Amino acid sequence: MVAGELTAPRRVSGLIDLGDMCAAPRICDLAIAAAYIVLDHPDPEAALAALVAGYHSAYPLTPQEVDLIWPLLRMRLAVSVVNSTLMAIETPDDPYVTISQAPAWRFLEGTQIHPGLLKARLRAACDMPVVAGADRVMAWLDAERGNFAPLMGADLTDAPMGSLSVENSTWPQNPLDMPLAEAARVGEEFEDAGRIWLGYYHEPRLIYAEPAFRKGPYKASDRRTVHLAVDAFAPAATPMFAPLAGEVFVVENRTGHLDYGGVIILRHETPAGDVFYTLYGHLDPECCDRLQPGDRIGERGRVLPVGGCQHEWRLGAACAFSAVALDRGH
Repeated sequence: MVAGELTAPRRVSGLIDLGDMCAAPRICDLAIAAAYIVLDHPDPEAALAALVAGYHSAYPLTPQEVDLIWPLLRMRLAVSVVNSTLMAIETPDDPYVTISQAPAWRFLEGTQIHPGLLKARLRAACDMPVVAGADRVMAWLDAERGNFAPLMGADLTDAPMGSLSVENSTWPQNPLDMPLAEAARVGEEFEDAGRIWLGYYHEPRLIYAEPAFRKGPYKASDRRTVHLAVDAFAPAATPMFAPLAGEVFVVENRTGHLDYGGVIILRHETPAGDVFYTLYGHLDPECCDRLQPGDRIGERGRVLPVGGCQHEWRLGAACAFSAVALDRGH
């Protein structure tokens, strides 16, 4: 490639290596570029999402192409380390042939990324439904609005709101640690004779003080700070109801510090066959003794296990996530 004015001497501005040229689907080009973007990157998921979003903005991808990026990326690195090993045998004095081998092995062997969550993240970066059918599930839920049983047996339309945001709350007093005694008092300023009150969605909070909410070696390393649900605070033993019939997909007691406690995930299916899940957290652990995967929560409104002081309900239009991945909130 040359550059310069038509009437001036030309200069070499670049070289095109045609040695690896081949005919392949365009997504392979993006996957190859992505394979080298993530090597030794401190946040490979963010880097990959930014690359895919930028590509999509200029050259729109299909959901099927986006879903292929992660497996193609890993396959590219696998092919790279195999080829470099073979070439090193033929030309042992050429250090260039193994230049990316070490970082490629580090990524392949040391990077723990959930493929289902990453696929959803890349789709979200491209403003696509996070899983196939999510748009249909949301459309069905919207059409059925008003036909679901109340989650807590009462109309919460006029329930008071309480803010636990950074600017309106002093919980926790130490933003990097919250002991159980303090956690039990969160929101006590909104208590009103046992009346249910609601916390805000997408609210910045400092209550995520545990290591599980960090993505790095330090206490403030890219930690989660945004609440991703509407939470309802109620007296202990307040019953919680299923909004519609479903099958128990997961039931477990999460005993970690500030974890969910009793958790139930129900599997539902629309008339068109699209699967989605609802998650119920902060329940009384006795639910683990009464329910097991495969049990049916029959008619709408059938009571779920008795809950604790705070209830949380989430909707997940997910088809392939594991139960653990489903509620991580990443």
